[in-house]
Amino acid sequence: MAQYSWKDLQKAAEDAGFVTIPKGTYDAVITKASHTKNSNGKDQIKAVFKITSGPFQGKPMPNTFTISPDSAIALGFFFRHMAALGLNGAYFGTDPSMEKVANDLIGKACQIEVEEDEWQGQTRSKLKNVKAPGTGTASGAPSASPQPMMAQPQPAVQPQPVAQPQPVADSTKEEEEEEEAEYEPPQKYDVLDEDKAEEEEEEPQDEAPQDTAPPALPFDNGGLPF
Repeated sequence: MAQYSWKDLQKAAEDAGFVTIPKGTYDAVITKASHTKNSNGKDQIKAVFKITSGPFQGKPMPNTFTISPDSAIALGFFFRHMAALGLNGAYFGTDPSMEKVANDLIGKACQIEVEEDEWQGQTRSKLKNVKAPGTGTASGAPSASPQPMMAQPQPAVQPQPVAQPQPVADSTKEEEEEEEAEYEPPQKYDVLDEDKAEEEEEEPQDEAPQDTAPPALPFDNGGLPF
């Protein structure tokens, strides 16, 4: 009975992409790269990225770069990914071999965007994009703790002079003073003279003296008629 190394078998499955990594952006480095051909005869570079930070540190993410001379769009994606890994136009201007390109990719740091895909009824992780290192914030990377802001000293508030209350004019007193200034006391003697004049007008005039002689007594003729 054959004895297997289950650890080696699990690693082989992971290297083939049978490990689920949540969707996100991760810091990574290429640990393996080799030149192969697919069934259609197209050149390929099979690479294995290993996540270098966060909760999935050490997890592999395989990807295959295929060169399709008949597709300008596919070529555009290939050279864009190579440029993010440090192999730019000047590098390919030297006409390197496919084996050299594969070898020069090993050890290149980058950031990879991972998405989830369905394959044969199973959810698997798939590399979506390759970016230059430090381009964005990696998933699960610790964020910098905000530094406490030092309170700025506030300028001392200068006391404002308090307005002194203005004396309120006593309108009643002013009116009384004005009335006193306009008031002319009546002439005492004029009033008395007027009263005296009125009394004089009311006094009756002296009537002619009446005869105050006693009445004559009737003449006593001894009872005889006149």
